[in-house]
Amino acid sequence: MNSPFPIFFNELLYNGNFEIWSSGPDSLPDEWNDMTAGWQEGSGKETTIIKSGIASLRVIGNGLSFPTCVVLVNAMNFNIVNGKKVTFGCYVYATVANSIYLSLIDDSWILRNSPYHTGNGTWQWLEVSAIMYSPGVAYATLVVENTTTTVYFDGAQAHLS
Repeated sequence: MNSPFPIFFNELLYNGNFEIWSSGPDSLPDEWNDMTAGWQEGSGKETTIIKSGIASLRVIGNGLSFPTCVVLVNAMNFNIVNGKKVTFGCYVYATVANSIYLSLIDDSWILRNSPYHTGNGTWQWLEVSAIMYSPGVAYATLVVENTTTTVYFDGAQAHLS
């Protein structure tokens, strides 16, 4: 599925294009945090396998399932999203099926998950929508579980719909 949003439009996420790496290319990209301490050595900035721009995010799976798999989060301003429908999407490149998806999370934890990537070795647009109600926290998340393969993310976007 192709992104329904213009590639650079991004109302709610900071650094959804994975272009900013203040702590270096082997670190997490700016504004993204590791919720589960699943970050693996070798994960980081990717400059050859990209969908757009000059970089993507390379994540090496740790082979574990939720909640200890690799879950990277980008906090959204809850004052903006409270009570509104949020749509979060991202291009994902993967060679293994049923292990990579997106989620929207708030204080009540997982609200909605996107479909899984099919694992066919192409860039696929994954997308999830949810109404954000629980006060305090709202996260767009990238989830890599049950695999030790390398996965790439690029062009993450979120907006109110």
